This record gives sequence, structure tokens and C-alpha cells, in this order.
Amino acid sequence: MIVAVDLDAYATPDIPFLEKDGTFRYEGSEGFFEYRHIGSTPSGTHVLWTAGNAGGPETFQDLILVRVEGDSVFENGRFRHRFILRRIGAITLGDRDDGRMPLLGNKLVLGVSRYRSLECELILE
Repeated sequence: MIVAVDLDAYATPDIPFLEKDGTFRYEGSEGFFEYRHIGSTPSGTHVLWTAGNAGGPETFQDLILVRVEGDSVFENGRFRHRFILRRIGAITLGDRDDGRMPLLGNKLVLGVSRYRSLECELILE
């Protein structure tokens, strides 16, 4: 499991993401990957909705909780400042969850869906 990504090291125009209504999509030969920024809490936790398909009938969805952190790394004989996208948690939604997922301050609401008969509220720090 990847828990942190150096944003500058992986910033490349070579990855053909398509954007529509705030959702970014990459299509490969065996499926696709999508993500959308749901929002961020007052304390700096960002909520990302992701969906992935590996060519089969299922499209699995998750909410990924991340923080952006700054630090330094020693490369090629010198220090370089970098921004890290650090994964701090995840919520598995399942195959094509159809519920609403608004973020209201530090409260994430998982709406009624084919998997949830009641709305669920999660407090994020």
C-alpha cells in the first residue's frame, strides 16, 4: 500500500487524464481510474473520491483521506524541499456506490445508497 507520494517527483504531463465536472479520469487498455476532490476539513484533511476498474464489470470506489505535508529530501548532493501527499485513512465504498458524500466542515456524510439504508456521519480530525 502506498502511504505517501512526492507530488513534485510524479508531476508529469505524460499521463493523459481527462477532466469533466471536477472528476479526473485516466483510461488504460485494461480499465480506468477516476478521482475527485470532495473537500478539506478545517484541520487540513483532504477527502478524495476514487473509482477503479480493471476491465471487468465492477467499478470499485473508495474515499481516501490525505494530508499535504512539506519536508526535505537529500538528493544528488543537496536538499530539496518537497510536498508529500500522505494517506492517513480510507473508507471502502464498494462497487458503484450511489450515495451522496458531502463534506460539511469536519463532518463527512455518507448518504443512503444501495449499501446503506441510513445516512452515516463521520467526524474527521
